[in-house]
Amino acid sequence: MVGLKHLAPRRLVIAVSGGLDSQVLLHLTWRLVSSGCLYCPVEVWHVNHGLQAGASTWQAQVARLAAGYGFVYRAFRVAVSTANVEAGARDARYAAFSAHAKSGDVLLLGQHADDQSETLMLRLMRGSGPTGLAAMAEVRTSDGVYWVRPMLHIERRQLEEYACQWQLEPIEDPSNALEVYDRNYLRHQIMPRLAQRWPSLNARLRRSIEACDEASSLLQELAELDMRQCDWLASDLSLALPAWAALSQSRQFNVLRCWFLARGALPPPVSVKAKLSQFVEAADDRQPQLSWEGWQLRRYRQRLYFVPEWLGNISLPQSRVLQTRTLLPYGELIVSDVKGCGVRADPQACWEVRFRQGGESWQPAGAAHKVSLKHYLQGRGIPPWERALIPLLYCDNELVAVATHPAQGWVAQADECGWWLTWQREHT
Repeated sequence: MVGLKHLAPRRLVIAVSGGLDSQVLLHLTWRLVSSGCLYCPVEVWHVNHGLQAGASTWQAQVARLAAGYGFVYRAFRVAVSTANVEAGARDARYAAFSAHAKSGDVLLLGQHADDQSETLMLRLMRGSGPTGLAAMAEVRTSDGVYWVRPMLHIERRQLEEYACQWQLEPIEDPSNALEVYDRNYLRHQIMPRLAQRWPSLNARLRRSIEACDEASSLLQELAELDMRQCDWLASDLSLALPAWAALSQSRQFNVLRCWFLARGALPPPVSVKAKLSQFVEAADDRQPQLSWEGWQLRRYRQRLYFVPEWLGNISLPQSRVLQTRTLLPYGELIVSDVKGCGVRADPQACWEVRFRQGGESWQPAGAAHKVSLKHYLQGRGIPPWERALIPLLYCDNELVAVATHPAQGWVAQADECGWWLTWQREHT
């Protein structure tokens, strides 16, 4: 549990299933609190997956454990995808934790050294690269929440000795014996044989995990350097295509992998790597794109864009009445009262937010003539997949602003009240 004081948790949360590892973690935490080493509120969180007949009984047992230690207890019931029960249970569990954790929380998880070795082997069987083979991180952060696995250096046999010493009574999940699950098959059939052949197996595998973690960090640093060279823009998730295309294919793919992982998306599969040359060399008028797992790689005007697929499937309303904060399918339009700038205010008129239908024309402030909205958006370099999502502000059926840009004749003068428009696009 070294390092918890350094993290200065606002609240300490222990994920407790009731099994051996989580009960040991719970007891260790209680000892730290009892000795005065921790001074923050402590809660016990239990996830009921509903997969076993005894799930409700286990939930009640964990509740009694938490009460016995004097900790606040919370239980969450989740639905698990039956397509892949192992992955579905894990994803549902972490989704529940993420939904209820707050910035400043430290969430303790009970994985140990044997779990870490099994994770390495599972990812090896899936063909993972250095990042995947680095297995589980001891500490990671997400939205201000620290996810900490303090027992990754402790082996299961040590946990069993500790539980025996302190007379803990772990819950036994019968599904842990079912070798139809990959992790259980590794645990019961493969890992014991490897340990018999190569003593200190966990320590040996840990050295490989640490080497992969170091290699992954170096790849991340290289990707960040390459992204800066490629004029990466966080505002629209794009980078310069010529600079990216000049990289070797391995470095191109490394940029994509790190870029997408940073956005919380799955990295592109290896099959995408084989298509990069064709993607780069395709003519612009073909609007080339690569798609996988809900994301797209697209090109426009010599820039490379990272686009979520749902962007092209948004249902747009015909219009919305303008309000101080107008919620839109792709963000929010905010109106602030100002004087001498912004769009000229007329509270008595009929104000609406609409979206492009085709054929619109308008005269931007400062322009000598009217232009078609299509050509205006093209001139501003707006990618085609975003044009239909841009809010258009109408006053008595007259187009008076495109996003935050007023039309000619609609800029508030020095002595006039105005509305300052802010379009907060949804952060993709």
